[in-house]
Amino acid sequence: MREICLVFFNANTFSIRIDTGNCEREKYNVPKGQRYELCVAVHAEQNAVIAADPVKMKGATIYIVGYNADGTLASGKPCLLCRRMLKNAMIAKVVYLEIDGSIIEVAPSEIQ
Repeated sequence: MREICLVFFNANTFSIRIDTGNCEREKYNVPKGQRYELCVAVHAEQNAVIAADPVKMKGATIYIVGYNADGTLASGKPCLLCRRMLKNAMIAKVVYLEIDGSIIEVAPSEIQ
């Protein structure tokens, strides 16, 4: 039987932009996928790994969709830090939506 265990978003229900008034990565024109240590938000994947039952994560599949602030589709591909966390959580498969609408299914260790 399959079940959805958790649903998470970046940061929390209150946007980090509301909390701090700005995005440090945008402020310094940091390209997407780089310098996530500047970000005060916690990614959805990180929130899921932190909150999930470790027993249920082993061999599980995580589904990721990304959206930009303007509502347009962003790549759901996990960043390097999230990929590390997914591997360590023993999640077996990552399914994410790409900007072109394609669905990618891959093991965390195979994400480039």
